[in-house]
Amino acid sequence: QLRLGIAGLSASTSPTMRFSGALHGVRTVAQLIVVVGLSMVLGSVVAPLVGCSSAVITGGSMQPGIRRGDIVVHCPISPDQVQPGQILVVDNPSRPGTQLTHRVVNINPARTVTLKGDANREPDRAAVSADQVEGMVRVVTPAVGLPAVWTTEGQWRLLALAGFAVLGVFCVARPRIDDPTTP
Repeated sequence: QLRLGIAGLSASTSPTMRFSGALHGVRTVAQLIVVVGLSMVLGSVVAPLVGCSSAVITGGSMQPGIRRGDIVVHCPISPDQVQPGQILVVDNPSRPGTQLTHRVVNINPARTVTLKGDANREPDRAAVSADQVEGMVRVVTPAVGLPAVWTTEGQWRLLALAGFAVLGVFCVARPRIDDPTTP
């Protein structure tokens, strides 16, 4: 047994009590992870209900602020509200049919917008017109979209590992009936 003394008080702690306390701490952290994860996913699902859209980031041009696998929620913005420094989601002028998420670096006299990825040295070659702007990024949800990225890239091992990790978190976070610390 271990004796602890704090300000004249002492308590004995058996190895079983220490393990139970550690397990309770692990469970609390796992529950917090589950709640935060569900909140992030719910935020991405609720976005369309308020007129916004979400997109999974598949490239690294906006690192370190927005990383591959992050989900961005973007809401419509009128052309006269676009300002330098904002992060926009646009129809990609270089790859039609895809989206591009970059920062506004300049508003040109013809009301076109010059964009640049934070990790890129140079601005994008093609300016974007107002009708190509799908929205301004309002929320970034870290890493939730990684399974979608892994699926499109065929990284099945990472996907399986993430699935087992999530399953493990749910198993640890689930209160047990025989747990005396569970109300």
